Amino acid sequence: MLKTKGRLDLLPEIITELNYEQDLLQQQVVVESAVMLNESDLHELIEIIADKYGFKPQVIKKINPNLLGGIKLKIGDQVIDLSLKYRLGEIKRTIN
Repeated sequence: MLKTKGRLDLLPEIITELNYEQDLLQQQVVVESAVMLNESDLHELIEIIADKYGFKPQVIKKINPNLLGGIKLKIGDQVIDLSLKYRLGEIKRTIN
């Protein structure tokens, strides 16, 4: 259609915009856990992230035994720390 309307000059802009929108729909999310998450838990986590943030996450899984338990998520520049290590640190800070 662009060719027949003589508007092929718009094609680079259209491609850039489509790529940008695709990036918004799919974003990398780093999931750190003390042990490997099972597929059921991982699937549920992906659905929760998709519902809350409005995009389907591309998950990068990392094992970090230092977390002791729970998970730590990195979504863009946001970190959500639900690890046992973090919670124990919070308790320690509260007590001191």
